[in-house]
Amino acid sequence: MPSMSTELGAQDGAVPPDATADSPGNADGSPSALPGKIYEQATARLAVIIGEWQQARDALLRG
Repeated sequence: MPSMSTELGAQDGAVPPDATADSPGNADGSPSALPGKIYEQATARLAVIIGEWQQARDALLRG
C-alpha cells in the first residue's frame, strides 16, 4: 500500500520539520504556532487527505 503522507515528498517515518519545533522537551524557547496558522495547515492537510481518499475509493470501485 502506498504511503498515506499528507506532505508531498515525505517519506514513511519522516518527521516534518514543524513537528520537531513544537515537540515537548524542545528547549529552544520558540513560540507555538498561532491558532489561525494551525487551522490553515490542518485545512490544507485535510484537503490532501480527502483527495487521496477519493482516489483510493475510485480505484477500489473500478477494480
